[in-house]
Amino acid sequence: MTDGSPGPNVSPDEVDQLYRNSKELEKSEDSPPAPLTAPIALSSDVPGANLLNGLVNAAPFSEFLHFKARANCTHKTDQGRIRKYSEEHPNLAKFCLVADVIFRVLVVLAVLAVVGAVLAGVILKTFYR
Repeated sequence: MTDGSPGPNVSPDEVDQLYRNSKELEKSEDSPPAPLTAPIALSSDVPGANLLNGLVNAAPFSEFLHFKARANCTHKTDQGRIRKYSEEHPNLAKFCLVADVIFRVLVVLAVLAVVGAVLAGVILKTFYR
């Protein structure tokens, strides 16, 4: 490399052959991200499972924030749009995060209340007719 060239000369045919024979694939930025956790889901055979699955996986306030970010920002990826919109509107982003946590807590409390009511009913009917 003492002749001033940036590196070894490679013919275009060799480059094409390298691309054709490659074994690794680069992941596109536009591909959907892998879920961070396994989704909690009941079998659809269980009565009320669709409603419960919908409530457990719902995040209505964050979905609103994501909708606004996709509509108002022009970044290349959804993640970039959401990040940019959250930086521009930090109070809305914090509100949506807190509201989703409160919503999830209320859903869990409602499910536990229903389970408790069913258990109390069974105990009362069984032992105190």
